[in-house]
Amino acid sequence: MDFKVNSSDLLKAISHIHGVVEIRHTLPILSNMIITAKDGRLKLCSTNLDIYCSDQVNAEIVSPGEISVSASTFHEIIKRLPNGSDLHATLDEESSSLILKCGRSKFNLTTMKTDDFPTIADSDLDTNFVLSAAELIRMIDKTKFAISNEETRYFLNGLYFNVTNEDNKNIVTLVGTDGHRLAKFSQEINENIEVVSGVIIPKKTIYELSKLLSEFDDDVNISISSNKIVFIVGDIIFVSKLIDGSFPDYKRVIPNDNKNILKINRDKLLSAVDRVSTIANDKSPVIKFK
Repeated sequence: MDFKVNSSDLLKAISHIHGVVEIRHTLPILSNMIITAKDGRLKLCSTNLDIYCSDQVNAEIVSPGEISVSASTFHEIIKRLPNGSDLHATLDEESSSLILKCGRSKFNLTTMKTDDFPTIADSDLDTNFVLSAAELIRMIDKTKFAISNEETRYFLNGLYFNVTNEDNKNIVTLVGTDGHRLAKFSQEINENIEVVSGVIIPKKTIYELSKLLSEFDDDVNISISSNKIVFIVGDIIFVSKLIDGSFPDYKRVIPNDNKNILKINRDKLLSAVDRVSTIANDKSPVIKFK
């Protein structure tokens, strides 16, 4: 394997998949990322058995090949190279080392074969539709804060995602709750798609996806099956397993006949809460309204 690539382009791709890697995993291969060089493209991918992410960049492929290297070490090296510099990487067949050269810098990285690298199949996806990255990240930002951290109630450790048809309109809904608070956000989409009864997207998936989408203005292609969800934006493919469990009936929690309604200026309320919260503490993190 022998390729040349722009270091800034490579760093951007690495940053997209680096968050998925589990540094201290019992399987050493899962601490690595796969590098595949062929057809003028460099493909990088990583997985932690629950999430798989891949991205691609343009590169000059002198000789095709595939190898895996430590994700953290590779990331630390690339982010310290000068912006926009040319990186030349070659695989030494005898020592199985990946040799990186950039200017007067040279690194030798130990590698592992990719035969044992696990993948998450992205086939048998029944439902497909498109959302803009801006719409999806807005939905996530409005609900992710309510995700539970309590491991015993694992079915609350994610966002509930469903698609319904109301008055001939397709509505995508995200719901998060920790048992004390609940956040729900719905968005109408123009596509005619099948109704999705409801799946639970894990917390780590939500946060990694949120970081990815913050860089894009493109459409996001979403595919869902009974146990997997796939997001494709640009060259990035992001596959995640879903939480196997039953989400609570959130509709019963939201009051329908509450007549105690207050309308108030958002900025004034935020400012007042901020001032009062200065004397709240960990033992009594409470603000009273009356």
